[in-house]
Amino acid sequence: MRASPVAVTVTVIFLVLSGSLVAAGPPSVCDLARGLSYDCETHAITAGDGFVLEGSHLPAKRTTNSSRRPIILQHGLTDCAFTWLFNARPEQNLATLLVDRGYDVFLTNSRGNAYSLATTPGSFNSSDDYWKAVDMDRMAQFDVPAFIAFALNLTGAEALSAYVGHSQGGMQGFAAFSTLHPAVARKVKLFVGLAPAVYVNATTSSVFKKAGDDYVFTLLKDLGTRRVFFTDTVLADVGKLCEVLGPDCWKGLEDIFGHTNLSNFNVSLWPRMTQYDPAGTSVFNMIHWMQWVRHGLFQMHNYGDAENQQRYGRPTAPMYHLDRMTHPPTVIYHGTTDALVPPAGIARVIAEVPRGVIRHIELLQDYAHMDFVWGLDAADRVYRSLIKYVDNADRGLFNE
Repeated sequence: MRASPVAVTVTVIFLVLSGSLVAAGPPSVCDLARGLSYDCETHAITAGDGFVLEGSHLPAKRTTNSSRRPIILQHGLTDCAFTWLFNARPEQNLATLLVDRGYDVFLTNSRGNAYSLATTPGSFNSSDDYWKAVDMDRMAQFDVPAFIAFALNLTGAEALSAYVGHSQGGMQGFAAFSTLHPAVARKVKLFVGLAPAVYVNATTSSVFKKAGDDYVFTLLKDLGTRRVFFTDTVLADVGKLCEVLGPDCWKGLEDIFGHTNLSNFNVSLWPRMTQYDPAGTSVFNMIHWMQWVRHGLFQMHNYGDAENQQRYGRPTAPMYHLDRMTHPPTVIYHGTTDALVPPAGIARVIAEVPRGVIRHIELLQDYAHMDFVWGLDAADRVYRSLIKYVDNADRGLFNE
């Protein structure tokens, strides 16, 4: 089998970005919050299978309202909690806007990224077992309920005011609330999906489409179950180079995420971004993504007939059932120029979720995948509306 030039390029991207962490470790998300004049606490949250996850809690700035109203913001595939504090001014970031509104905000990190690498003693017997546990299935099965339980326990609230998920964070929400944890879904007043990556076979991203071809898929499987897309010194140097190259640095990102309107992005923040992002995931999780790209199914990880039988009691991997989702009330925002999660993918979600669960769908013109978290105009085009829905749900206006 002969690889195409684009496939080779994709392979190189995966290999180059499989570097080791900077010796000093990733910078503190709480330091970033404090730099914006917000209180912040770092917490270790233990998932049901023993993974130790890091979360940052930004306590509400309260006036007369003494009730605690927790919200979880969950990042995407190779991102981290930093993404919700990306912009230089508080009024441009969803996390700080919600804190100002009186919500307790929890910025959670997916297992296997640079902030959530630890486990409890004896949880995993080998590095293969460890990295196989870094998969979206486990994030939905173990991490989502652990995050929600932690936020509720810390604040004493009976229900989460909102769970907001970007990209894979939205996928985790749909998997958990529809299929794995319908009881936990009842403890969430509102689910917001920002470009939720559920059906990604419709992707127009040249990188993701080529990463799903036979050559790259086979190579990924041969690489084993180690980490990929971790921040390292190479990316720090890229950040410095981008200060010189300017817009040319965005060509690679546009191949992944779709058209990027540079006027909507603070390019001067690129060097800071590369200190945090990409925060990493496992090759095993990327293989799962490639299965979704190749087959167009919202399906659990396909290990092959024999291992599927061992794990699932059947030779095929089970599906996630969006048609069984009854809670929480859901709001979706997506963009016309999002290459990773184009409108066709969102249309399938809308068609499968039962009528009445989705309360609002908003398609933003000329909006790409990362505009929802990094866009300079996201506060005006997305967050203002989003916060109104959160407020309404918190007041019980979406109760059945």
